[in-house]
Amino acid sequence: MKYVHVSAAVPEDIPALYMKERRVLPGQQAQKYNRLFGTGFKQAGFDVVMLSQVPLGFKDAPFRIVAPDDRKGDRKIAAPDDREGAGTDGLSYSFVRFANIPLIKNVCAYLYSRRFVKRLIKEHGPANVRVTCDLLSLSAAMGAIDAAASGGALSLGVITDLPEHLSGRTSSGFYGKLFLRCVRKTSGIIAVTEAVGRRFDRPFVVIEGISAPEGEGIPAQPAKLASGPEGAAELVRDFSAEHGVDFSREKVFFYAGGIEEAYGVKLMVDAYIKANIPDSRLLLFGGGAFGAELSRIAAAYPRIIFAGMKSNRLVTALEKEAFLLINPRTSAGEFTEFSFPSKNMEYMCSGTPMAGFMLPGIPAEYWEHMFVPAEETADAMGALLAKVAEMPADELARKGAAAAEFVRREKGPAAQASRVVSFFDGLAEGGISDENQFR
Repeated sequence: MKYVHVSAAVPEDIPALYMKERRVLPGQQAQKYNRLFGTGFKQAGFDVVMLSQVPLGFKDAPFRIVAPDDRKGDRKIAAPDDREGAGTDGLSYSFVRFANIPLIKNVCAYLYSRRFVKRLIKEHGPANVRVTCDLLSLSAAMGAIDAAASGGALSLGVITDLPEHLSGRTSSGFYGKLFLRCVRKTSGIIAVTEAVGRRFDRPFVVIEGISAPEGEGIPAQPAKLASGPEGAAELVRDFSAEHGVDFSREKVFFYAGGIEEAYGVKLMVDAYIKANIPDSRLLLFGGGAFGAELSRIAAAYPRIIFAGMKSNRLVTALEKEAFLLINPRTSAGEFTEFSFPSKNMEYMCSGTPMAGFMLPGIPAEYWEHMFVPAEETADAMGALLAKVAEMPADELARKGAAAAEFVRREKGPAAQASRVVSFFDGLAEGGISDENQFR
């Protein structure tokens, strides 16, 4: 059986080949999700190729022909800065070739992906080719889905976001109509929440997220600084020295994400101030419209540190050192029903306990692994922070370790990929209908 995953996920060195200046590739969460998606198939023992469209805008590489060489999973890849130890993620990649010119790029992506899948169907037979497509890479996804539909192969559309939740998009606009056309031509969909799945008249399976692979690990106890990738301890020590944070003696409450009032950042800050916990810090990372106000608050309250944008490597290392990780997003807004906070998955993987509200897009099986405030208010959040601050260290360690074990066992790449394969098998056997969804 040949599996093809169509997305914008690429090895880390690819964008630097085309950008005038080395920059951080946009859409890091989507990159991570799609790489883990492919990793899951590989770990579970399935033959998978990543068909990828490099996510470069016109300003990144105007009028360039973007055509990286295909990559085999065992080929060594040097990182852009040639640091020792950089390499392939073990996946085989084929790349959509396109001229980086508006509209022409989309046509190229559609034609290339359609031709690619058609060739595989001809080589292996329609019953032996299965296609999954991230519908955020709409042009390439549409070509692959059209080829699968016309060639008799099964295809699944991966829906991690709805058109109306994307900047500048609407469900009734041109993009939304193309999106819906793709959904209707698939054999089924992979939805990030049950509400997303029920939005469309297609069979669906819920894959709310994929945890990091085994080994990106639960921190060793009690020597937490010794854990993690090489160099993480040095990053933590440098940050601690710069900001005067003592992770071994202070209770460090931690947030990384968008610095927006709508994301609950102000509520969280107010909650921390109300809790007035001795020997503690509130540490925040990220950028957004609330940043200027947050800087003013931090100037007035020295125990609040707003560190701005930092590398993902530093942030994940600090997550393992923190006392409690917080996701302050509330259930305000319809979109929370149609999204799963990937931050929760990242937090739980760290082995540090987390707190957050009961958002409608989070499956109930997660609740026992979180601290949940009684209400979506600063008072309730502050009361919870104060309560957690008084809990025994070994009880908190068990809570964090249990959450990490849960997401790695139940939500790891191989486990989630196996669920997708089982869903494909059910579709092939005709055992899944719109009324009998697969969860």
